[in-house]
Amino acid sequence: MQLFEAPNILERLRHNYIPSDVEIHAIRESITIAQSRIVALQSGPPTETEGLSKYVALYSSLISPIRRLPVDILQTIFLDPIAHRRLRPGGFTRRSIIVDYRPNYLGAVCYHWRCLSLETTKLWSSLVVSPNQTDRNTVGGLRLALQRSQGAPLYLKFHPAMTGSILDRETIEEVLKHTERWAHIDLTTNAGLLRQLSPARHRLESLDTLTILHSDSYEYLQQYPSELFAEPPMLRTLRVTKLPDSPSAVPILPWSQLTQLCIHVDWAGGPPSTGAYYYMLSQATNLREYDVYLPYATEPGPHPIISHHLKEMCVTMKVDVLNHSTAPALEKLALVHCTLTSAVPSFLDRSSAQLQTLEMDGASVRAVDLVSLLRMVPTVRRLVLRKLLPNAVTNLVLQSLTIGAFPLDQVLLPMMTSFLLDGGYLFKADALMSMLESRLTPPDEFSQLAAIDIRISLMVVPAARLQNFAIAAKQAVEAFSFVSLNEARTAVAVDFRLGLLDAVFGSSRRLIP
Repeated sequence: MQLFEAPNILERLRHNYIPSDVEIHAIRESITIAQSRIVALQSGPPTETEGLSKYVALYSSLISPIRRLPVDILQTIFLDPIAHRRLRPGGFTRRSIIVDYRPNYLGAVCYHWRCLSLETTKLWSSLVVSPNQTDRNTVGGLRLALQRSQGAPLYLKFHPAMTGSILDRETIEEVLKHTERWAHIDLTTNAGLLRQLSPARHRLESLDTLTILHSDSYEYLQQYPSELFAEPPMLRTLRVTKLPDSPSAVPILPWSQLTQLCIHVDWAGGPPSTGAYYYMLSQATNLREYDVYLPYATEPGPHPIISHHLKEMCVTMKVDVLNHSTAPALEKLALVHCTLTSAVPSFLDRSSAQLQTLEMDGASVRAVDLVSLLRMVPTVRRLVLRKLLPNAVTNLVLQSLTIGAFPLDQVLLPMMTSFLLDGGYLFKADALMSMLESRLTPPDEFSQLAAIDIRISLMVVPAARLQNFAIAAKQAVEAFSFVSLNEARTAVAVDFRLGLLDAVFGSSRRLIP
């Protein structure tokens, strides 16, 4: 039987030609025939199978599903930070601002990808400016990347090779030509490099995000040119990984403009400066988002800090930072790897905020304290309990959320519409199912549970009950995911879960983000 032969196969591969359905069917049959012939000729000379192997490789590439992806989808994949492995985990403001894309690697895949990567200006707008003369850090590579970025906002990381190193004159001149496009700056630098950047002052009209990493940056910003970042009209986000030694060393910034502050102090720097910490918070009077990770306990601040506009707060490790803070407009509170202490309920009591989202990730809390905490936030609509200690979520907690287990005025979170539970806990499966079922068709005083994501290992729920729950959920739940894994029957349980999801939503099932 004759193999399918497409005219100009190499040219078609080069230009991302998409074969028709009839051609795809014929090519698949030909590939099967070619593979059969290869098997039959295995005992013969390698030269007899080389042509067939090349045929299989070429035509398999021609019908590859990725060739059918639209251009906009491919560009989205090109720009995905996870694909480039430069995404920092945790927190809602902890994502790295610099994603060091590798467009040269993408362009080496095929001619079509090369053309597309050259057209994707954002691929060329993320640059590491360093004395290391490698890759795009050469003057020629930098100039070419800036040309290909075609006016897109620039993501710049100023990263020294070693203490005291500076950029060569051509490199700094090339970068300074585009100061009006500097949107994100990641500053890991020293006094010499900061001095080189001084001409950028008054010209940072597009700067939106500034990150100051662990270095001697504070000490130099306190001196000349101390007002390098004092005037960017669009600056809204500040991220720091080292606190200054004192309030006087805090850099001059347009603090009242900032809407997002991320303070992530590493362990190596020793206990942070409490004075500088509270000073920065007191100056940033218009924050909307605040993400703090301090591995050491903080001393009380000199004055109470009231953040009137703060909407989202993420606290990692030490919750004592809440002791002298008040946020009356807070809508989202995330507690990550914390031990729940009196600081949290005291903060909530002072703030009297209409909290909409409560997330607890890896936090240490007892069931009785969790119940008390939930009782303080009746306005919460989205509850996330992820990887807590086993004794954090017990029958007591679930019963307190179950409509009908107690008088209606004693049931927790009457407005809850979204529930995510992940981990291994000391409760009975029946308690969980009863709570979920009671929330699917609640009385008028309660909101209907519309998004469920349960990820519990080593929990066995009778199939009949899960099926009944799926029938009820089909009409009530917008997003549904249920993982109930018995360690001895993992594969069967997963298959059943997928079947259950199909029963609820068909092929268009959706999960909680």
